[in-house]
Amino acid sequence: MQFFVDAVPDASEKDCPQLVYVSKLEGKTNLPPRRLHSHQDVAEIVLILDKPGICQIDGQIYPVQKGDLLMYNPGVLHDEAYSGQQLPLLCCGISGIKRSGLSDNHLLPDTARPVLAAGENFPRLQMLMQMMFDESQKRSKYSSRICQDLFHALWYTLVEQIDAVCGESGRPIGQHEWLSERVKEFVDSHLTESYTLEQMANEFQVSVSYLSHSFKRATGHSVMQYMTQRRIGEAQTLLVTTTQPIKQIAQRMGYTDLSYFTRVFTHNVGMSPRKYRKVYEGKAHIT
Repeated sequence: MQFFVDAVPDASEKDCPQLVYVSKLEGKTNLPPRRLHSHQDVAEIVLILDKPGICQIDGQIYPVQKGDLLMYNPGVLHDEAYSGQQLPLLCCGISGIKRSGLSDNHLLPDTARPVLAAGENFPRLQMLMQMMFDESQKRSKYSSRICQDLFHALWYTLVEQIDAVCGESGRPIGQHEWLSERVKEFVDSHLTESYTLEQMANEFQVSVSYLSHSFKRATGHSVMQYMTQRRIGEAQTLLVTTTQPIKQIAQRMGYTDLSYFTRVFTHNVGMSPRKYRKVYEGKAHIT
């Protein structure tokens, strides 16, 4: 469940970012897991509450466990799951981040590892994020201010750990990783188009088998799996954030056959696009 939090323009901490939303997901929930998706205008900090699982961040697979912090810069594709189910977690969406040497709203360099252990800070981080989530549900006159103040405490607790992550060098980029990055860029910029692996291999002047092997080795999944996850992730966002007809959304994602789109969506999300939209229609907002 996710709750949005109003900004507090006259907040005393002028150099601190603003909390945009706070959400909590339990191990058992009626909400399906979000497939590959990104947030263009906000960064996210995620705290894993329980269960080991798998997190996919910017095309890389990371094993995660209780107490891990995940940090997503704007535009970074991600999802979190275990055995096909959503990992139990607390999450904060953040805007107004200004860090030396980084683009606006970036938590850490693109080359830094986006997963780190909260360590001894885990109980404090969990407490603060839980308090923010609980307060956001009250929707009282001062809920937004209280949430923003709690977030200030959370932010400064995290700064040292974020700085430690920023000090890490990225892993070397080899040929397989280079090709996989180019393939992801191609898929991301051609989501609405129909194309084959042969056409993509021709684009990069490699064989189909080499392209498939390199992408699988670098990311842990096939090119077509990535393309499907991206399309379904974008479709989920459109279903939640727009009133566009489902047929139009399917066409935007390159599916000319609505029935086929519905089957693919249901297979990946666990419910039909129509039901998915209805589940999210009651999203709360603090006013």
